[in-house]
Amino acid sequence: MLYFSTSLLKICAASSVMGIIARESYQYLSAHINSTMGLLMAVFIGCTTYLSMLYLMKLKELHVLILEIKNKVRLVVTQTHD
Repeated sequence: MLYFSTSLLKICAASSVMGIIARESYQYLSAHINSTMGLLMAVFIGCTTYLSMLYLMKLKELHVLILEIKNKVRLVVTQTHD
């Protein structure tokens, strides 16, 4: 139960920071560039912030996902070279 609570707190903290940064990015960018492009850039900035925070907080599930992706890429690369 403690692990679940810790993971939940990390996810909530990262989500809150992501939301604030994405909102502020959008407000700044939409004032300076096209609104649609500002939205896309704000979403990208928000996603990058969220994933970076989870990685830095050492969320176990994210590290497992990264390992799975690396294994799939290795598998595809070795299949294409054979």
